[in-house]
Amino acid sequence: MQIDVLVGYILLSSHNDFKVGIEKMMLKKGVINSTSFNLKSWIQSTYVSDKALTDDSKNDEDQSYLYPLIWRISGQRVLLLSYDRKIVEDFRYKLAELTGVKIEPINIAVDSFVKDTSSDPGEFVLSTVYARVSAYGTCLKSISFYGDDIAEAKFFRDGLDFFNCHTCGIRRIKSGSEILRISNDGSIFFRYSTASKLKEVENVLSYLKKKGYFDENANNISREN
Repeated sequence: MQIDVLVGYILLSSHNDFKVGIEKMMLKKGVINSTSFNLKSWIQSTYVSDKALTDDSKNDEDQSYLYPLIWRISGQRVLLLSYDRKIVEDFRYKLAELTGVKIEPINIAVDSFVKDTSSDPGEFVLSTVYARVSAYGTCLKSISFYGDDIAEAKFFRDGLDFFNCHTCGIRRIKSGSEILRISNDGSIFFRYSTASKLKEVENVLSYLKKKGYFDENANNISREN
């Protein structure tokens, strides 16, 4: 299957041996054909399910459903991706059921990132912003922005105090297309072309982690999108 879009979550486990748990799952409990991308820590696997998880699901001769999984482990964190978020959700629940290893989405401080980036772009600029608006009652509840550098627009900067930003797209300050979108529920989305795109995504996530936008102490969160 050709994958054009990857979606999923940045997940956190409280288990120190999380990587070992994933290896056990790969070998015995339903993940097969694991190969590397020639990028450190990135793996592509096939998840075997006994039920259809997506509308386009097709079973094989064994009456199983096969789905691609792409993941990267970094310490106790794992970035788990596929072409449909339902696949990722099913895998992590199956992992907990069969191994006892629970992985939950981390919080990402999207609102802080958007406001910090608007005042001091650093390496990246904003290509997409989705926000809730609380200042106007029921007349205006949400708002979205698109552009090459949204924070350059005075209208956007003037309204920042009224916005609670929950999702944003990120691109490099110099040039290039949007690298990925992040949401405060730990979810990410990006268009996938080659393995080099994974390296771009990895670099952005490393930047966010270094700058303190990952809240790894609060990984049981409500989903608000």
